[in-house]
Amino acid sequence: MITGKVVGSEAVQYRLSATIPNGVKRNLERAITSLSIGLQRDVKSAKLSGTVLKVKTGTLRRSIDQVVKVTDTAVIGTVSTNVKYGKAWEYGFDRKVGAGARGGPRTLTGSALDNYMAKHPAGVKHFPERSFLRSALKDLEVSGKIDNVIKAAVAEALKA
Repeated sequence: MITGKVVGSEAVQYRLSATIPNGVKRNLERAITSLSIGLQRDVKSAKLSGTVLKVKTGTLRRSIDQVVKVTDTAVIGTVSTNVKYGKAWEYGFDRKVGAGARGGPRTLTGSALDNYMAKHPAGVKHFPERSFLRSALKDLEVSGKIDNVIKAAVAEALKA
């Protein structure tokens, strides 16, 4: 989510606190939409095409969506995924590995089963986070682009 805060004179803060004036709202909606589309593009092209997670099927990359919601008091841009394993990679996870992790070998018996179990010891493996959403948002924030675009949108609307 992209969040902006207007800092300035008390009159401007008071005017914006109850409802966002239409001109400011229109400009903010355009600005937040542009930022959200850019963030979506960065996640798909930079983060999910090799830097953080390498594409295998493209399902996660195709699932990255952006939505902008406008209310009387806020303009909210959201970039997200509805793929369950996307959250697991974003935050990290633990998973059973080795023999028995997914039901184990169903046809092995005797020494063949013993050999399999010796080569594939059961356990839990920790997969560290490989953030693609939060890290892309952080990159955008650090660049200063969010602040600059929002300030410009508000300033343009207020001078009109």
